[in-house]
Amino acid sequence: MAVAQNVLKGVVKDTEGEPLISASILIKETGDGMVTDLDGRFEINLGSTLPVIIEVSYTGFNQKEIEITS
Repeated sequence: MAVAQNVLKGVVKDTEGEPLISASILIKETGDGMVTDLDGRFEINLGSTLPVIIEVSYTGFNQKEIEITS
């Protein structure tokens, strides 16, 4: 039996709506992470257990934690 995986897709932008290249996306519970592409986009597998907390960080900006529940 296959276990369902939760995939989160998104775009990280600054306050003016410009994409942030190489912003860090980290799953706090597992330490898995990635960086955004040239368009600020990311796609990360959250695993099969929710909720999880992701941390979004970028040099010069405050780090943000976001709880993903569904």
